[in-house]
Amino acid sequence: MSNTYSNTVKEVISISREEAQRLKSNTIVPEHLMLGIMRHGQNKVMAILKDLRVDVGGVQRAMETAIKTEGEANKNGSKAKVGKLTDAMSFSKEAENILKAAGQEAILLHSKKVEVEHLLLSALKQKGIPMADVFSTFDVRYDNVISWIAKGHHD
Repeated sequence: MSNTYSNTVKEVISISREEAQRLKSNTIVPEHLMLGIMRHGQNKVMAILKDLRVDVGGVQRAMETAIKTEGEANKNGSKAKVGKLTDAMSFSKEAENILKAAGQEAILLHSKKVEVEHLLLSALKQKGIPMADVFSTFDVRYDNVISWIAKGHHD
């Protein structure tokens, strides 16, 4: 079963591309997706983070630091290249995995479209990426997010 992205997710992807350009990356990494969600502002993920009493500004700063740190560490042929910007900016393997797995989260939650909360749930299942460390630091976990969604909260 193939899910389509909601308009909000499409907007977030566009904003993520802008975030990658702003941070001088030529590959969109998972942290850019989260920055896109946060910059979009009016979405369910922001409601979740607010209700979980997460320091959104702290998450944003940590995501930006992770991108800069990863970019510096990987200047010589990395998964998150830093340098000349192109119009044909692509997603890193990790960001692609999040986007694909978000479709599975949508199916599990009986959603017709992939929404931003599915991106977050998908991201929270990823291991070994800076975004996972940031979420762990701020105690944002799959189980507490899925619990929030299951309780029927709305943004």
